[in-house]
Formats: sequence, structure tokens, C-alpha cells
Amino acid sequence: MRRPERGRDARPGLVPVASVATTRTDAELLREVSGGNRAAFGELYDRFAPSVLAVSARLLGSRSEAEDVVHDVFLECWRDAALYDPARASVRTWILVRTRSRSRDRLRAARRAAMLPLDEALLDHFATHASDPPAHIDRGTLAHILRQLTSEQRAVVELGYFAGYSSVEIALELAIPVGTVKSRTLRALDKLRFLLRRYERVHR
Repeated sequence: MRRPERGRDARPGLVPVASVATTRTDAELLREVSGGNRAAFGELYDRFAPSVLAVSARLLGSRSEAEDVVHDVFLECWRDAALYDPARASVRTWILVRTRSRSRDRLRAARRAAMLPLDEALLDHFATHASDPPAHIDRGTLAHILRQLTSEQRAVVELGYFAGYSSVEIALELAIPVGTVKSRTLRALDKLRFLLRRYERVHR
């Protein structure tokens, strides 16, 4: 995102805009941004854009993606400057929290875009890998079996098997301990195997 251009041909005898602007605190700059001051916004961008870019690039592993995040974050800063509360956080923290949030939004969006629908993906998986599945079991029956997982079990299976999340990433995404992720995954797979075996016994 390009910051607003400042005049570069200040007349002799006048103090350059930048010299005056650098005396303002971050909070003062943001307060002026909330009032629509584009020069203040330009300086705010100069102060924090490098940090926003560095943090986002580290999270996303892509400079081009991080540059998009810089654009998004500073649009938010321009729009939401009046919401800043200096009693709750520094301007730097306020901006970097937004940076991490927007970066993680992009990670989640990319993973979801690459993810097969849960039912379809699981149907393919169990139709292929279930131990000697009966030839007459149809996809409708398999879909019914899969729906018997709890929402918690479906979440860990979806993220782990079809979004490619590690146990640690699932734990962060769902805000649960890693041990809980592993136990839910095991219970989900055990339940699916049990349901498939029960179906086989009934329909032999």
C-alpha cells in the first residue's frame, strides 16, 4: 500500500514537514489519523510498515502475501483509528495484533480453499482404506456413518487429514491442548472403524 505523498519541495526557511512530524508520539499520530490527517497517516505508515511486513512475511512465508497484509492492516488503521484505546495497548501492539490476525486469516483461507469437503474426502478415504469394505456399501451409507461423528471429532479429522494441519496447528486453531487433539482423532477413527465393521456384520 502506498502511503500518501508528502510535498518534497518545501520552500526555503520553512521547517520540513517530516521534522515536525517525528516529534509526535505514536498515539498522537493515530489520533490525528482518526481525524482524517493524511500526513499523519503517511508517517504512521513509515513508522510501522516495515514491522508489519516482517511479521506477516514470517507468518505467511511469502513476501507478496505479506505486502497484501500491509495494505489490509493500514486500511484498517485508517478506518478504525478512532477505536484505538491507549489504556489497553500501545499503538505498536494494536497494529501488530491486527497484523497477526489478518495473516492468520489468509492462512486459514488458503487451507480451506485447498480442502476437500469433509464428507466427500472421508468417503473416498474409507472406501479406499477400510479393511475389506463390503462391495455393496454405497456412498449414501458411508455419508450416514460419517455424520455419526461428533462435531468435535469431525473438526480434528477435517483439519488433520484434509487441511494438512499438524497436531500443534489444530490445537492452536481450536484452542485446545495437543493431547486433546490426539485423543479426539483416535476416538474419531476408532468410531468410524467400529461403525463400518458393524455395518458389514449386519449386511453380510
